[in-house]
Amino acid sequence: MMKKLDVYPGGISGGLANSSPLILGDLVYVVTSNGTDMAKVAQPKAPSLIAVNKKTGDVVWSDKSPADNIMDGQWSSPVAAEVNGEWQVIYGAGDGWLYGFEAKKGELRWKFDCNPKKSVFKPGGRSTRNYIIATPVVWENKLYIGVGQEPDSGRASVICGAST
Repeated sequence: MMKKLDVYPGGISGGLANSSPLILGDLVYVVTSNGTDMAKVAQPKAPSLIAVNKKTGDVVWSDKSPADNIMDGQWSSPVAAEVNGEWQVIYGAGDGWLYGFEAKKGELRWKFDCNPKKSVFKPGGRSTRNYIIATPVVWENKLYIGVGQEPDSGRASVICGAST
């Protein structure tokens, strides 16, 4: 991904972030871990989520919605949920937003900011804005997600919930 898609896996004080892949039908969905170089987003045009054909390895669709708004890194694994008869892939991005896409073509269906509108991100634990640090969980038509900051920042994580 680094060479072919120009992804810069950053965040966590320069450590590499990882997420677990999601397989749904013939597609494998992966959060690329595109992030910061501790000062800025190194590759804002690189994708944050990709859908890859599991047989050919070709990228079928990708999303770079967080762009240069990634606060640190991206650690959330994608999840699939059937919403009103349609399969959607949902992931928590490094900008503090949840994104829901139609699974096969990658069309954005919805997005949700998990932070108060006036929140501000400042590195080193002085923030009122949090990034998404957990994998979304869908249970009984509700979506749950954990947000916070890296443990060294001293901020406590909170849970953000929304109905699907």
